[in-house]
Amino acid sequence: LSLRNQNISPWQRITLVSDGNIEVVAVSNIEVVAVSNLHITAPTSTIDSNVTINGTLHVTGKITSDDDVVAGTISLKTHRTSGVVPGSGTSSVPVV
Repeated sequence: LSLRNQNISPWQRITLVSDGNIEVVAVSNIEVVAVSNLHITAPTSTIDSNVTINGTLHVTGKITSDDDVVAGTISLKTHRTSGVVPGSGTSSVPVV
């Protein structure tokens, strides 16, 4: 089943595919607005694009990355710290 407005581009459609998938295709943007909460449940999720989050990100599981993680100008892979003391001491803040 494919839902499409005949007056707009054929590339804009919602299709219920026979294998159980649902395809939503838009020429421009897709906007989802929820008044209180958006909850997505799936065994895995994949986003093939850059992502911007305008708010706080809370994660209850592990965060992994195949690349460097940068906070402001501080690289997790290459940052250096000051005040390093041999033994069981604690180093100081990262050097900017």
